[in-house]
Amino acid sequence: VMVRVCLLFITVFVVFALANRTHYRDVALIEDESWEVLGRVDRSEEISVRFALRQRNLDILEDTLMSVSDPRSPKFHQYWTKEQIMELVSPPLVEQQLVVSWALESGFAEPR
Repeated sequence: VMVRVCLLFITVFVVFALANRTHYRDVALIEDESWEVLGRVDRSEEISVRFALRQRNLDILEDTLMSVSDPRSPKFHQYWTKEQIMELVSPPLVEQQLVVSWALESGFAEPR
């Protein structure tokens, strides 16, 4: 159980380093020089896309991780569930809905 909790916390702390950003309508797009434009994709092709939103309350999550790992803490071994962690760090629902609305207005299909 301890290993799973630690792995979950580690997963949450993974940070993406964006070297180059272009902003379009308040959306940061990743530019990668290793990418090569080969042309347009056929309309019949299905492409999966994921949008990443900035997590919040990472300072609280870090403090919690330290307190559940510290034998001197009253919170020692009081591990959080995945649901508790997601509730803490997930962007507000209104921000998530804004991204979905933007994607739909931009021609993306409904999320599955």
